[in-house]
Amino acid sequence: MAPSKVHEKDDHYRVALVSHDRHTHLLVEGHIAQDLPRTSVFGSLEEASDFFEGGSLGYSVTAKPGQFDGLELHSFNWQVQPLAVDKVESSFFENRVLFPAGSVEFDCALLMRGIEHEWHGRGKLYGGQLVCSSVRRSITESPLSR
Repeated sequence: MAPSKVHEKDDHYRVALVSHDRHTHLLVEGHIAQDLPRTSVFGSLEEASDFFEGGSLGYSVTAKPGQFDGLELHSFNWQVQPLAVDKVESSFFENRVLFPAGSVEFDCALLMRGIEHEWHGRGKLYGGQLVCSSVRRSITESPLSR
């Protein structure tokens, strides 16, 4: 990824990421909110916070098919706020080969500010097409995807 562009003004935020080859992008624009959207699968901010705090390990796709890089967030003073999203774009979730129209939708955003943290590399995960398809299927069949 190329360097991210982050703009903060008052309680408004804009984060944009674009890969060097310009094929992958992410954009989130929003402002501080009092609550999560009424349409969120989470019943409360506390429920959403607990869910994401417990999921600090993630894997990112690499240029090599079937290979993923592990990264883990260690935070020392976890605290989040709801962010009302005015605009969201993701080349990954907009890919209709991976996610047919209507199969995925944005839920909510949480903002972390002033958090003491460390990022730790966690090795690689390898899987062929069957594993990748199974992961995609398990994501779409998750209770959170309903």
